[in-house]
Amino acid sequence: MPLKILAQNALDAFSDPETTDEYVALIEHLQPDVAIFPEAYDADRTEIVAVAIQQLKSLGYEVLHGLYDDTDGRKDRHGIILLVRQGLQAADKPSGLLRIGLRNAIQAWVVDPDTQHTVHVVGVHLNDRSEAKRQAELDDLLGKIIKPDEPTIIAGDLNAIYRQDAKGFVVSAARFINLLVRAHLFPAPEPVVATHSKKNLGRVGSLSKRMSEIASGKTMACLQTAGLTDADPTHARTYPAARPVVQLDHIMLSPSLSVRSFEVLPKTSSDHLGIMADAILN
Repeated sequence: MPLKILAQNALDAFSDPETTDEYVALIEHLQPDVAIFPEAYDADRTEIVAVAIQQLKSLGYEVLHGLYDDTDGRKDRHGIILLVRQGLQAADKPSGLLRIGLRNAIQAWVVDPDTQHTVHVVGVHLNDRSEAKRQAELDDLLGKIIKPDEPTIIAGDLNAIYRQDAKGFVVSAARFINLLVRAHLFPAPEPVVATHSKKNLGRVGSLSKRMSEIASGKTMACLQTAGLTDADPTHARTYPAARPVVQLDHIMLSPSLSVRSFEVLPKTSSDHLGIMADAILN
């Protein structure tokens, strides 16, 4: 019997009653054994988040959650959620937040119902600001969790793509920046417009730099070197949800695990598409 793994950047869905209901219905329909929701909620909406967590528990899940607590303060009040179907969480293993680099990830050990072996599941949202920050987080993560004999799943929003997918992404990214300029969300870079502010030029430059670094493929190469493989060999696009141009969301498996099935889920209120895989122990 495979473990059904769901992962989706939820865009603070669990801090709004309407989008919470949407995700509760999604979980009821899909019946995952494990679900990982990076950017699950805005912690400043305390009462709404507390109600959402109770709704998730009522579906029959253990709910692990906590704040990113970003050192740089960009997402320090955002929360991440990891759901494990009741009865599957290993009682003798630590679970909850795991500090990696500048922010928290989240982890649990899940008992495979057929073999009774444990699978280490880690939910992550790697930094989108620079490759250096992603690498620091990833190096810390891999140093803490990867063991040759331990089945491991790393899933979530990695903000990273494979090098072989870079060409199409760079073209799409250039078109995206051009659309922002044409929509007057940024003034166009010089020499097209000579009256823009340096601040807005800096924003365009920052976006271009971030996209270029994502396209370097370094993060995904590091995961592959560690022996992890993508549950989706086709690298289907997951972002932005309305018109996907790039695969930022991944379910990565250690060598002792393989994939029986994989799918990209239909669009929800999030700006990322969800992904789901059935993973089995070899």
